[in-house]
Amino acid sequence: LDEIKKTEFDILCDFHDFCVRNKLRYFLAYGTLLGAIRHKGFIPWDDDIDVMMPRKDYEELIRKYNQQNNKNYSLVSLETNKKYYLCAAKIIDNRTLVREKVDSSIDIGVYIDVFPIDNLPSDYQKAVKFYKKIDKMYKPILIKQIEYRKDRAFHKKVLFILLRFFLKGLNIQKRLKKIDKESQRYNTVADSKYCGLVCFHGGYGIKEIYESKWFDGGTDALFEGKLFTVPIQYETLLRHLYGDYMVLPPAEKQITHHSYSAFKKDI
Repeated sequence: LDEIKKTEFDILCDFHDFCVRNKLRYFLAYGTLLGAIRHKGFIPWDDDIDVMMPRKDYEELIRKYNQQNNKNYSLVSLETNKKYYLCAAKIIDNRTLVREKVDSSIDIGVYIDVFPIDNLPSDYQKAVKFYKKIDKMYKPILIKQIEYRKDRAFHKKVLFILLRFFLKGLNIQKRLKKIDKESQRYNTVADSKYCGLVCFHGGYGIKEIYESKWFDGGTDALFEGKLFTVPIQYETLLRHLYGDYMVLPPAEKQITHHSYSAFKKDI
């Protein structure tokens, strides 16, 4: 776990330096943001790094990141790989290999996730409706990507097989591109009151509908001894997602929500 965290942190440092050189905006996200504020680094039982970027900066990152002379790291996204399986990008360490519990036709290394921030309607109820629409579009992809497990209950295995059968003809990449395009529908609306990580949801439901003013600027926060950018209203954002975020969860909930094996390549 410590080796994985060190590898992810090194990727984050490279990402940060790239954004500084190219004047791109980004913010720590989800548990990484929470870890920076509450622990000054990784949440002890967490094992990943998430960042988010306004859509324009995200698109610039995708255009330019792989052009730098750095063989150790590369960016993978819908735009860079026809077999990629998410709307959010990953920056990976090419010297490593990851095995996740997700059906995927491409190999990736240890990574950090990069999520685009898109506008939502300024009317809150319309924002919720649109968010749920995108979520509904994503559900068949999640079902198709979930790895089959023999240890599931019998009725769940039957349901899984039936759902997979009906989704056999689903073109994941085509559906992802449709979701990605639809998620950007309100980006032409100036001064939208709400925004969010619309094309990829982190599991918090409509709590992932944020007020745009929370991202009106950034401030620095320590993460593992180095300063990174967090939203200017990070306290409001964290309370919105986690409630009293400075209180640790009970011991039985102090577990990672990710599961993968990571390896170093023989080079």
